[in-house]
Amino acid sequence: MLMVLLLVVYNVWRYALLRLPNAVIAISVNKANQLHLVLKNGQQIEVIVQPNTVVTAFLTVLNCVPKEATTLQKLLAKHVVILADAVDVEQFRQLRVWLRWAKLNTTNQL
Repeated sequence: MLMVLLLVVYNVWRYALLRLPNAVIAISVNKANQLHLVLKNGQQIEVIVQPNTVVTAFLTVLNCVPKEATTLQKLLAKHVVILADAVDVEQFRQLRVWLRWAKLNTTNQL
């Protein structure tokens, strides 16, 4: 029971309150069409979007792994939940369009 409580506290601090240094605070796409996650500690990680990413008008669940990931990092993919009312409407629309194109490109490459 204690382990479950510790996991809940950790996840709330990391994902909901964004208090930990490895919390994702921003997402950016550069001119080379690469997706980067910006962490609270200032680190930018180039990631590859996984095919199981969910993109809807109200909710987006971004599943990704670092581009140069180790085997363990590939097993422990990063997950970012984005709610429509938490971000700018136009930027969210652009991200959803980009993610849908990325999803189509990754499924075509498999």
